[in-house]
Amino acid sequence: LNPRFTKQGVKRNMLRPSTKVRLSIECRNLKDMDSFSKSDPMVLIQCKTKSGQMVEVGRTETIKDNLNPRFTKPIIMDYFFEESQELNILVYDVDDKGAIDAQDFLGSLKTTLGTIVGSRGSCLTSALSGKRGADEKRYGTIKILAEEIPSNAADILKLRIGGEKLTTKDWFGKGEHYLNIKRTRPDGVLELVHTTEVIRDTTSPVWAPLALDLGKLCNGNLDQPILFELMDHNSMTAHDLIGEVRATVNQLTGPNKTFKVTKESSAHKDKDRGVLNVLSAELYHPPTFMDYLAGGCEVTVAVAIDFTGSNGNPSSPDSLHYRRPSGWNHYQAAIISVGEILEKYSSTKMFNAYGFGAMMPNGQVSHCFALNGNPANPGVAGVQGILDGYARTISSVTGRGAGGQRMLGWCVGVGGCCVSFDRRGALGGRAAADSEFPAGARALPLAAAHPPG
Repeated sequence: LNPRFTKQGVKRNMLRPSTKVRLSIECRNLKDMDSFSKSDPMVLIQCKTKSGQMVEVGRTETIKDNLNPRFTKPIIMDYFFEESQELNILVYDVDDKGAIDAQDFLGSLKTTLGTIVGSRGSCLTSALSGKRGADEKRYGTIKILAEEIPSNAADILKLRIGGEKLTTKDWFGKGEHYLNIKRTRPDGVLELVHTTEVIRDTTSPVWAPLALDLGKLCNGNLDQPILFELMDHNSMTAHDLIGEVRATVNQLTGPNKTFKVTKESSAHKDKDRGVLNVLSAELYHPPTFMDYLAGGCEVTVAVAIDFTGSNGNPSSPDSLHYRRPSGWNHYQAAIISVGEILEKYSSTKMFNAYGFGAMMPNGQVSHCFALNGNPANPGVAGVQGILDGYARTISSVTGRGAGGQRMLGWCVGVGGCCVSFDRRGALGGRAAADSEFPAGARALPLAAAHPPG
């Protein structure tokens, strides 16, 4: 980094230190806004930007008919220690899929992320506010738990579990067993992470393989106990708890593969309830983009630009291809904003640049043509080469057809990994299958983006 100093001595262009935190939310005694049922609550969090605007950073799921919801979907935020991140936490009763302003307002809380993190146990409990101010009895309370997300939270536990000689509470049959997998939060609350499928009429079920995020399962702590509840499914009544197993990730991946099912709440604690067997367990680290680069992956990019008639006449100001007297059009802005990023990862700085969906000067409609006019060698030098090829092409071809995404398939077949610019001015990433590449090469997914304008 080469930071610049202002007259006040403030460094500019420096990375701001931050950490990611997970916000788990629950409410109690919410106001009932529905006449014939209970409220369907949802929580939305807004954060104030430096310009003073409140922008949404996330929202929980909607829980039906519940005045005491414990939301399972957390909200992830970047926590900047040195900044005051003002939050507006809003609770709504969601009755339809319309705009949020059309939902019934249940209450709100204004606080800062630092206040939540700095609370005892990083857990803040506060009364909700309404038109009459903060009032626990009138609007209820909200509880927000903040947990730092460790670097290994993206790792995956691949797990397969089976049962053996499991008991049942059914009078007839061998039971209908499933598992509830729960984690223990820092505040002691058990939080459901995953429920398996129900396997019927067997005392030795084998459940489908699982791929569980360590962040959700144990917040990356390999020694944190995980609760496996063995349940017996009932169609007409409440499901029965047969027993429990507690084990850490280190234990699940260790040499002991058999865990006895127990039930501490039972008067018959020594009763044989069967065992759970770990059939397979391994930790998997999904490779990141940096991992690919560190492993010697070479990035080669092919660009395809949509010239179909759905873009409109390039001579019309309404067309996305319209060449403005000053500034870039939508396509040029997209090429620059995305191309400058991808260019940094290319060792050759050469881009195979194509167009599709245009009538060429010879009167033929082409579904894939080289912007430089050389199909045998369609490479151009960097972003500027793409812009030059685009400028030459847009002045000499006529758009035909309306199926931009359909025609893109032709270019993918020719160019392999392909970045496309379509009629909405949006960038779409698409890659050919690994089988379409030379031996030893591999297709990497390209994320979608939307350029300025």
